[in-house]
Amino acid sequence: MSEKLLVKNITRINSLGEKEMIEFTSGVNLLVGASNSGKTVWLMMLDYLLGDAGSVEDALNKDDRDGQFLYEIFDELSVVIEINNVDYLIERKWKQKGLKSKILVDNQAYDASEFSKFILEKLSIPVIKFPKGNPYQDGAWIELTFRILFRHIYRQERFWGDLADKQPESEQHAAICQFLGLAEYLFSPLGNELIDKRKELIRLQAQKDQFQEVLDQITKRLLPAGEKSITFVTVDSLNERIRELRDQSQVLLAQRQSVIANGINASLDEAKPDVALEIKLTEDRARIVQDLETSAELRKREAEKLNRFANLLKSVDSEYSKLNRAKSAGELLADIKITHCPACDQEIDPKPVDEDTCFLCHQPLNHSANEDRVEFELHQLDSERKELRELIERIKGEQEESMHKHTLLYDSLITIDQQLAPLKQRLSGLVQAQVSAFDLRRGKLEEQIQNFNRVLKTLNYRDELSKKIDDLNALIQRQINDLPKNTETIEYEQGADDLCDGMMEYINKIAATRPDRWPFTEGNNRIRLYLNDKRFNFRVGRTNWYSIGAKPKTYFLLAYHYGLLKLSLQNTYNYPGLLIIDFPPVLADGDVKSSENYLIKPFIELCESANNTVQVIIAGEAFEELENVNTITLEGAYK
Repeated sequence: MSEKLLVKNITRINSLGEKEMIEFTSGVNLLVGASNSGKTVWLMMLDYLLGDAGSVEDALNKDDRDGQFLYEIFDELSVVIEINNVDYLIERKWKQKGLKSKILVDNQAYDASEFSKFILEKLSIPVIKFPKGNPYQDGAWIELTFRILFRHIYRQERFWGDLADKQPESEQHAAICQFLGLAEYLFSPLGNELIDKRKELIRLQAQKDQFQEVLDQITKRLLPAGEKSITFVTVDSLNERIRELRDQSQVLLAQRQSVIANGINASLDEAKPDVALEIKLTEDRARIVQDLETSAELRKREAEKLNRFANLLKSVDSEYSKLNRAKSAGELLADIKITHCPACDQEIDPKPVDEDTCFLCHQPLNHSANEDRVEFELHQLDSERKELRELIERIKGEQEESMHKHTLLYDSLITIDQQLAPLKQRLSGLVQAQVSAFDLRRGKLEEQIQNFNRVLKTLNYRDELSKKIDDLNALIQRQINDLPKNTETIEYEQGADDLCDGMMEYINKIAATRPDRWPFTEGNNRIRLYLNDKRFNFRVGRTNWYSIGAKPKTYFLLAYHYGLLKLSLQNTYNYPGLLIIDFPPVLADGDVKSSENYLIKPFIELCESANNTVQVIIAGEAFEELENVNTITLEGAYK
């Protein structure tokens, strides 16, 4: 059940700092005044305060008699509302920097979307998304905001033609379902996800079908002209085609070998010396090619060995150079004496006791030990340098010898190829034309085999799509089982009956003294709401409600608001117990001072029966002699 929303007061402050306030109570509140007394302006301001996402220029664009617009005249608006016994101050301060489009709730700034979530949460109305149009189109699901619902709570003076004028039918349907407590089941988050999964399933199935169709067309184009052996691509049809092509290729290969053998045998007697020479030269050529490969490998190993020893020589040269520099530095620093004690920092007498004793620690000196060690290291490094240089020179010599042998082998190969060329030409001329024809046909067959193998591999992608479709179908089925309430079991009729009963109650009350006010009393002409998961339709008997005539349509709309307000008295519905109506200028039915009273009395009686836990705010010109109402009289121009 929704919490009740009560408007306690509205305040506006103009550019001179002057403040005006009107206060409301629970029950029925009447804003009464002549034309241009400011009734509609106050309601426009309330509408803007309660989350209008448009610009202030559009919301408050009415001008006063001096030609100024409302958004220019006023600087601030505020309203105090009560939800569940808690007061909230809502303000709009469009002239302050950074607050033009913001809605302040107890000094905390919200944008329109955040404000909608805030107030719906406080009213205990679930925040849901619903499909606007085709649910399978991208971006089709939108949030059912407080502003969409507010269009059914606030009847503006200029909008008396529809349940909520200029509101798409999908939004009206979602709002009615929300008020009847059905929306959270009908448009559950799991249902939204389910729609997304089904959209993905449709996309994958279409992608698979398109892929298969394109693959069929490509495969047909791979076949030779006039051949139609494959109409639709399958794994078996492709494998069968590949086997046929391979069999044809083997037959052509056997025929080619037979032609070559027959051609050689027929000319063998007259070309026997040439054949023997060709065989010998071919054997020599094969041996030389093998020797060239061995030589190339040997040269590669020699190059790697030379590079390795060259790098090692560089390293040894570097170490030798460093050690020489260290020796020179030692000789330079040898004469530097210690002048102060390293422990107490006192000056020391540098005079040694004798030349073979350290003047600081008084231990015997070995002048040659360090010099001998450095010299030994230098000698060792120098020996290594000499050995490496000799080894590098020897490898270079081997490289030159290998290069010479390689050149000789290559020259021999060229000579043999020159000798073989005329012999091959002479023998191949016997069978060349026939062999070329066989090779050409086999080449085409091999190309087809490769193409069909590629198509066979491409079919794996189709299998991947099939697996994704199967997995998605399984996931969709699991989500259907997880839905909190299947749409087929949602009780549309109970909510629709309760709303229509409230509407008929209003019709009974206004027609009690004047039956002709509702000219549909003959036959089965009750108001009925036909509601399902996709659409709704109000009918009066067999007639659509919007075709019943201008004045009955007005009664119908008032009955609709009465029925919604009565829903707020039951625990199963989500109507917040607030109704705002701005009557059109002409709705008279008798004495002008009390001409609209009969339209208001049913709302007064409803509020009294509900112990004034709900609130009705009505603006009009001719309300007099009504009891149990809070009357706010406005005089003069609205400025």
